Amino acid sequence: MSLTLNRPDNGNLGAAQPLDGWSATGTSRGAAAIPVGTGSIPLSPRPPESHTADSQFNSDVTCAQQALGFLDAAAVNLQSLKVAVSAKLGGRNIDQGQLEARLEQFTRQWADRPAATSASLDGQLALVGAGAARQSFQVRGLDLPSLQSGGAEILTFYPGGLSKTAVAVSLEPGLTAQAITGRLDKALAPEGIRVTLSAQGELELSVPELAFAGIADQLMIKGGGIRFPGGQPNRVRVEAVGGVIDPESWQVDDPVSMRQTLPQIIAALDCVQRARSAVRQTIDQAGQQIEVSSVPASKEWAETFARGFQSMLRQSPAYRMFSAVAPALSGISRQRVTALLS
Repeated sequence: MSLTLNRPDNGNLGAAQPLDGWSATGTSRGAAAIPVGTGSIPLSPRPPESHTADSQFNSDVTCAQQALGFLDAAAVNLQSLKVAVSAKLGGRNIDQGQLEARLEQFTRQWADRPAATSASLDGQLALVGAGAARQSFQVRGLDLPSLQSGGAEILTFYPGGLSKTAVAVSLEPGLTAQAITGRLDKALAPEGIRVTLSAQGELELSVPELAFAGIADQLMIKGGGIRFPGGQPNRVRVEAVGGVIDPESWQVDDPVSMRQTLPQIIAALDCVQRARSAVRQTIDQAGQQIEVSSVPASKEWAETFARGFQSMLRQSPAYRMFSAVAPALSGISRQRVTALLS
């Protein structure tokens, strides 16, 4: 089995073309620091004798390459947007429609991140593995103060709408935040929804990113009239927790909004660059593993493999039957068989 790695370049991005001959160099001075995931995930071991490990290894490398391609394109678009906003604020005659188009282009690209990276690069720009990226969200009315107050009540959740499985959670006065979180998480985990407490002590739910749109459209809750209405289940308002970059909040309509947006663009570009470096490190590690596994297996490994293969064959009924008749057949030539058949 061979695997081809698309080796990354030396780290230099194709720079965005200056506008009207004007160039600008951005700086992160004064921009708010944005935390970013390490971006690096441990690659699955790739022993030469393990096909299963090879498959997982290939999947990890493919995800890393997809993530690097996304980050490369994101960095170019952010650089282009930064130059355009800086030029506009500097008094250059930049077409407003062109500026808004560049912002819209990056906004669409960021929204397409789960599909473009096989949901392996999460909202914090951390490389987490194929399909492992999760989207955190909050539900209007499902907060700790309201859940800890009031009388006993059973909340029935319909994660996939009325036609899907319903999940019930009982609440009573005096429950701690940890107890409420634990009950909700235990009940909803089989449906792919995990419940945790955020760093701010707020109730936070999460689902695989690729499943979030369905949850946001279909989640319904029925209560007993205390925290949620009884009777028929009600569709609830789901609010996504933003990632490390939030282009939806950026505005370029006027100089005031552009001055507020520019530091966020610069900080986002810095996050993308750091994530690129981390993903590049993962790909380099993959290349090193491939080089190591390409070394011919040792004599000891070959002998161990041969013994194991022989043991497997001896346990096979087909092999036992063949080994029993093989000595009698070993002296029969093709000509004799042909003569007998004719």
